Amino acid sequence: GLRKVDVEDKRHELPSLSEGKETVMKVSDLSFAYPRKPKIFNGTDLELRKGITGLFGPNGTGKTTLARILTGLNKPTQGTLEIRGKKVKPQECLKHVAVVLQNADHQLYMRTVFDELLTSLEAAGCRGGQQAAEELLQLFDLTELRDRHPHSLSGGQQQRLVIACAFAKKPDVIILDEPTSGLDGANLHRIAGALRQLSDEGKAVLVITHDLELVDMVCDSAIRLPLQKTNLSATFQ
Repeated sequence: GLRKVDVEDKRHELPSLSEGKETVMKVSDLSFAYPRKPKIFNGTDLELRKGITGLFGPNGTGKTTLARILTGLNKPTQGTLEIRGKKVKPQECLKHVAVVLQNADHQLYMRTVFDELLTSLEAAGCRGGQQAAEELLQLFDLTELRDRHPHSLSGGQQQRLVIACAFAKKPDVIILDEPTSGLDGANLHRIAGALRQLSDEGKAVLVITHDLELVDMVCDSAIRLPLQKTNLSATFQ
């Protein structure tokens, strides 16, 4: 269950787009700024294609902000969003996009781990929720924790539960902000395998991470911040 001691940094080697793969989400002419702050994005175009894309860049360049915009949690001042070729309003994004933020405990509300998964499945309109919840418990090694209160779990266990709830939504796009922070090697491999499963099902996965081991295991392409206007391959510093 140990992590690797030495991991090659492959962030610079990843292509800007997964060649030959279908575009799942497209953003055109995106602009955004917080009140009384300079623009973080200004006329930016980008695509998320089937597969697993890493979102990289120095702190403060807008990685989490971009994730919130794509999820509809922050409304852009300008721009259009498309999912599988159809325009969507920012407030509609949550129907198609699941997000796992860094503070996992802020996304857990029910009294047990099992109820948390079952509620997520029911909200997604999933039939056979009981069986699907059991399968997710097994996939993320949470079976023995099924009756625990989510806020009694360790940080790593909460992280796995929140990711499992995002999977339950069956989104077109899933965005994960530092999904392997606090995870040992065994659970890193478990999360990486689950992300590959989503990718194989035709989903677009966007991973914000500094975990070079995860990048090496799963990422097919990269978006590097800061982005310039209509430029997908801005220099990573």
